Amino acid sequence: MVHDLTRLKLFLLFATVLWGGHLKLKSVKSFKARHLYFHTDQEIHIQADGEIVGKQNMQVEVSPKRIKIVSRMED
Repeated sequence: MVHDLTRLKLFLLFATVLWGGHLKLKSVKSFKARHLYFHTDQEIHIQADGEIVGKQNMQVEVSPKRIKIVSRMED
């Protein structure tokens, strides 16, 4: 999860992803989980793989040994 970055800093961050350097930055949070639920009182853009996938609450489930990610948007 990335937060509090300008567009320029976000662009520069992508270069560090190749060797995992982004995980050492305080603006990047990393989690391991099978189920995630995102909740916000404000309407914000939620992005996954560069695509806007929602504007508010979102539940995500990751299936082991599969590439496919199943998500469900909630209002």
